[in-house]
Amino acid sequence: MEEKDPVSHSESVNRATQWAMSLGADSLLSVPIDTPGVTVGELVAMSQLRDQFAVVVAPSADGTGTNALLLTPPEALPPRFGPDSLARHVREAGQRAVAHRLFSLPRLALDVDSPADLATFLAAAGRAPQGGTRTYEHLLRTGIAERCRARTP
Repeated sequence: MEEKDPVSHSESVNRATQWAMSLGADSLLSVPIDTPGVTVGELVAMSQLRDQFAVVVAPSADGTGTNALLLTPPEALPPRFGPDSLARHVREAGQRAVAHRLFSLPRLALDVDSPADLATFLAAAGRAPQGGTRTYEHLLRTGIAERCRARTP
């Protein structure tokens, strides 16, 4: 599915939910594009919770945002991304009385919204025992990582 017009993150997920449900999806995992450290292993670990919880929320590093949202079924609750989205998702799950869980994932928690966030991502990816992600490798290969490190005190 390709969006033709710019909309909010929440509306994008709403549209993706409708599209996925039209194809018969019984779960939906939403991961924002600004989480370059996420690994397949983290996504698999999160998706394995779908049989136990209708809503699984992966918090951002600051503990206020939502860096991944797993919904089973896809319409278990409406996505509410943006500032303080973690609290909104948890509160809504409680109001709807659906089983929910916070699921902290260290690499997924890092989102990149600023140059400081990029420096944090580069440092964490460089220390990762399992190696970097494709994004990290691209930043190294193109010299962006080195330029970023040179500007970071």
